[in-house]
Amino acid sequence: MKSKTSIIVLNYNGKQFLEDFFTSVFSAKLPPFEVIMVDNNSSDGSIEFVENKFPGVKILKMPDNLGFAKAVNNGIKASKGEFVALLNNDIVVEKDWLYELEKAANVDKKAGFFASKMKWLKDRSILDNTGIIYNWKGKASDRGKGEKDIGQYDKQEYVFGVCNGASLYRRKLFDIHGLLDENFFLICDDVDMSFRLQIAGLKCLYVPTAVVYHVGGGTVGKWTDTKAKYSARHHIYIILKNFPLKFILLNFPFIIVERFRNLSGLVKSTNLANVPKLLFETYFGIIKKLPDILEKRREIQAKKVVSDDYLVSIIDRANFTSD
Repeated sequence: MKSKTSIIVLNYNGKQFLEDFFTSVFSAKLPPFEVIMVDNNSSDGSIEFVENKFPGVKILKMPDNLGFAKAVNNGIKASKGEFVALLNNDIVVEKDWLYELEKAANVDKKAGFFASKMKWLKDRSILDNTGIIYNWKGKASDRGKGEKDIGQYDKQEYVFGVCNGASLYRRKLFDIHGLLDENFFLICDDVDMSFRLQIAGLKCLYVPTAVVYHVGGGTVGKWTDTKAKYSARHHIYIILKNFPLKFILLNFPFIIVERFRNLSGLVKSTNLANVPKLLFETYFGIIKKLPDILEKRREIQAKKVVSDDYLVSIIDRANFTSD
């Protein structure tokens, strides 16, 4: 079995993770077709380290920190594989990871994109993600996050979406449905892409035998007011772009309550003096991007081929007692 996959990893000052990352990738049972590192103008010697230690890696040097989606899109456009795998730089993959994903993709032609079983590197018995969960109040979460892995997610099954920390896409999806939305500087690009592809009738398959281990925060870093700002903004983008109007109206009270909860989290992420500035940046950013978001909404909804019943089946109903 010859690999058909281009692996793309985004790096921003993540030199400390790169030796373990690339060593695991190149030690795989099925070595990738090509490996591309997109570097967001790192200043920690990442590029020089990879050039010397892993000369087989193709490096794309960005002129600035372009954020996740835009930088990764440059990698996708430069790739040549039949499949495109996205990996965080603070990931270590099991030897069978890519083999298992490609095997599943070759068997299940209904699936267009594929989720891995992600576990914590610091404690390999704890789950990090087994696919993305989304609900009608506009909240995304990692399925299984923080749970002890006792086999409860060992069934190969369709899920709502992938975490782009360790995902696989059929390349043709990007040609037909577009790349990651570059309005998503960081956080939620995978939720948006998953929703968009589901609306267009493409299924996401979770492959439990494709296992990776995740440090967390390799490129994105720890939770800050900047991350909180983008999280609040991007969750609203997802609703405006992807929710059919019927579900916006049906779930409007839940959406509003969740936005207030999200606003509370935004305020708590910074000190009191920074709150006005943070709120302005968050919501002015939404207003500024609104024409583009609504144009993308028209394109997405025009490609809707699935029934409302199907969307209900893959998206959880709002449940305010479980989180």
